[in-house]
Amino acid sequence: MGSKNSAPSPHTWLDSTSPGTDSQEQTRRHDPHSYTGGRWLNRDELERNSRHVMFDFSALCERAVYTCPGATSVVKYEKREGGFNRVFLLTMDNGSCVVARVPTGIAGPPRLTTNSEVATITYLQSKISLPIPKILDWNDDPSNPAGTEYIIQEHVAGVQLHQEWHKMNSEQLMLCTKALSLAMKKMASLDFPAYGSLYFADAPLDSDSKIPFEQGFCVGPYCSPIFWNRNPGEHELYRGPSPNCGPLRDLTGYCRGLIDTGFSRLPKEAVNNHKLLPYQGSIQDHIRLLKTSREVIQKLIEDKRIKDAATPALLHPDFHKRNIYISAEEPTVITGLIDWQSTRIEPAFIYANEIPDFAALPRVPEDYTLENEQNETQIYKQKERESKDASVQAELKQHARDYEDFEAVQALKSWLRDNLDTNSDGWISNDEWDAARVAHRTAYNEWIQTVKEAESRGEDMTVAKADKMWPFDAR
Repeated sequence: MGSKNSAPSPHTWLDSTSPGTDSQEQTRRHDPHSYTGGRWLNRDELERNSRHVMFDFSALCERAVYTCPGATSVVKYEKREGGFNRVFLLTMDNGSCVVARVPTGIAGPPRLTTNSEVATITYLQSKISLPIPKILDWNDDPSNPAGTEYIIQEHVAGVQLHQEWHKMNSEQLMLCTKALSLAMKKMASLDFPAYGSLYFADAPLDSDSKIPFEQGFCVGPYCSPIFWNRNPGEHELYRGPSPNCGPLRDLTGYCRGLIDTGFSRLPKEAVNNHKLLPYQGSIQDHIRLLKTSREVIQKLIEDKRIKDAATPALLHPDFHKRNIYISAEEPTVITGLIDWQSTRIEPAFIYANEIPDFAALPRVPEDYTLENEQNETQIYKQKERESKDASVQAELKQHARDYEDFEAVQALKSWLRDNLDTNSDGWISNDEWDAARVAHRTAYNEWIQTVKEAESRGEDMTVAKADKMWPFDAR
């Protein structure tokens, strides 16, 4: 998921006639409709508003009660926030507990995201043995009485792996990693006829957007963020998915879909944004790069080694410790794998792009990284010397300057992440918000003061440019 999770304290469910909670702040924190899991140092209001969901919480609770034999009401709920979903841990009057999840407006394409997730889980449970929580009820049509799409699942027993990982000994770590690797191997053994997302056969899609697949299932368009932009505030620019988002029958079609998606992400006209830096490029720069990429990709996929590594494969999209539950008594036993939203069928080599955090190697020593960067710089300079074309040399020099700016922005983001305990979007937990906002403002002021001093010495950096380079707007 795109941001850090928050876990508020349990709150007794009160109907509309009840007197209320201890304070207005407590009431706000447990509002089912609003995002209250934290704040953002960048575009805070937009980020929170994009996660606001209007629906009938009482009706959702009624559906949850219906899934629990012997229960008559919800007596307590715990609200948890994710980057794209709102999760409710619902406790019944008979002691049973279920999890209800509601997608926000940025979770993905309406109806398709929910349909695909449920179909994927159902298919996996019918084919292989994985500890995925059973789906008790779901609906991908927001016109239902709850007024929203939802999925209700069994509550997973155990604890999140990230809570116990640092406490486990070497043997436990090895056995746990082995169990997770075997789970991935099971998923990788499944065969699929095309690239795309998995749906039920009766999913709300045109027939030409479906490739029938076994009884009751089909492969349809991607509903993942790669092909369907869901960044807050960008709907006005893109208005929907890529025109070529699948299903894609072969690697050539997949690569064509990626390039077409890149073109679809370009604004129709130049964006008048004074905050843009030269390294971010003009529309024409992006068009030229996409055309070049298309030529390069077509050459690459002719290689047999790439073709052999492009088998359609379906793996967990976010296979990290926060989405893995283990037994509290025996940490090598996996009790639950959660968050299957946006699971898709990709060329197998795509999954090599991200290593699960439980299998990640230690960080490379900084001197090694520096040596690599120095070698890359030497190669770059050699190529620059080899070019006799003055216009090419000028373009290379401009690229070098732009890359320095890009590196500076990334370094700023990295420093802020480490020192403010945030992520690339600037998310901060509620408890840390006030202190983080002050620390952020102090850091920004120090940055600008440093640049002012450099500018007075005649250096290239200006205050105006430094302001554009600062990644967050909560100043």
